[in-house]
Amino acid sequence: MNQSAPKPAGFEKELELPELRSDTSVRGDTAVRGDIVSRTLKRIPDASPLDRAIAEARDALIAQQHDQGYWLYELEADCTIPAEYIMMMHFLDEIDTALESKIANHLRAHQAEHGGWPLYHGGEFDLSCTVKAYFALKLAGDPPGAPHMQRARIAILQHGGAARANVFTRIALALFGQLPWRGVPYIPVEIMLLPRWFPFHLDKVSYWSRTVMVPLFILCTRKPKAKNPRNVDIGELFTTPPEQERHYFRRSGLLTKAFLLFDHLGRLIDPLIPSRMRERATRRAEQWILERLNGENGLGAIFPAMVNAVESLVILGYRQDDLLLVTAKRALKQLLVVGPSSAYCQPCVSPVWDSALACLAMQEAGDESSRDSASRALDWLQATQLLDEPGDWRVIVRRWPAAVGRFSLETTSIRTLTIRRSLRGPCIRRATRSATRKACAARSIGWWVCKAAAADLPHSMRTIPATT
Repeated sequence: MNQSAPKPAGFEKELELPELRSDTSVRGDTAVRGDIVSRTLKRIPDASPLDRAIAEARDALIAQQHDQGYWLYELEADCTIPAEYIMMMHFLDEIDTALESKIANHLRAHQAEHGGWPLYHGGEFDLSCTVKAYFALKLAGDPPGAPHMQRARIAILQHGGAARANVFTRIALALFGQLPWRGVPYIPVEIMLLPRWFPFHLDKVSYWSRTVMVPLFILCTRKPKAKNPRNVDIGELFTTPPEQERHYFRRSGLLTKAFLLFDHLGRLIDPLIPSRMRERATRRAEQWILERLNGENGLGAIFPAMVNAVESLVILGYRQDDLLLVTAKRALKQLLVVGPSSAYCQPCVSPVWDSALACLAMQEAGDESSRDSASRALDWLQATQLLDEPGDWRVIVRRWPAAVGRFSLETTSIRTLTIRRSLRGPCIRRATRSATRKACAARSIGWWVCKAAAADLPHSMRTIPATT
């Protein structure tokens, strides 16, 4: 959020790690790592292949640890994220042609033999990911007649066409005018005004979902059209012309039919919604976003929420030089991994995940150098712990203290188990107990994990010297 602006209630403190940048390598020097491994293996000349592999992996991890104690690796997701980055540039008409070309190279390189793009390496065809990748490549200038584009188009049509893509993909296509807004669910911004007793309320869904949804409320209510400076369309991806398509939603099942009924009723009453109510709901959504922009870490610290926030702020009329908008765009650029000829966008940065998981590996190794490495990482993890920040979760469980991780409750559970297995002492026990309670209260991890973690709190599974 704007550094000069006051931080309102609910603001999540920014993770101040200037080193965590997409263009900053935290990998250890290869030669240095090789020397470390060589020295280790010389000490165990008769080691088994398994022991030698463990020693090499351990020493490689230690060599890659940052001076401050954390680990950070690139977090590559499926091609949906880089495709959406190209789409965002065309939505805003802010096209970096050099970057666009590199992202397009990344997309082409990851096309699978089945003609489309999967959600993981070697995975099956995914329709929604393939539609976005195809659209992004066409936006970047790839002709529809190119062999890779033809293969992708044939695969999409064989799977029912772009009309069968998931809701988020159809919303993206509606923003570009590729299909009518009746092809996406009715999502009015007035959801922000629903009372707590209503079956659906913003506080009743996960934080990740909230950060993605609230900007979408604005976009789906305002229904803006992307600038799309090259006037690219993908009508060839539909088996039925989008305006004539009548089956954007599956109609089987009682729950689905109930949803479609409410969706139809919502569209009927939408013109009757008072303009003052709509304006009030929009301002509440806007304020909700601004309070959680989180500086250069971005809304929710995740790409989908961050890109939705940027587009929403533009639609709401923020000037290009407004510090809030500039910072939100800079947060997106921090996720880019740019190489000499290829580039992609990470969904987020992952120092907490990487550090917690690497700590567990170091604890399994169990030798003195591993324990020292884990202890330094735990010092860093403890420093990132939020002890008294007014997070959104307190709306539900107000009586409990904080002591949670910065990114998500899933991260909290990993960190809780990592620290629980590492340190003893009243300070650590209190922090771990609070984190465990909070994770369980929000039902973010399985009940068996909550029960096992709570039962284990009085005991130490391992002993690493506490540094606090």
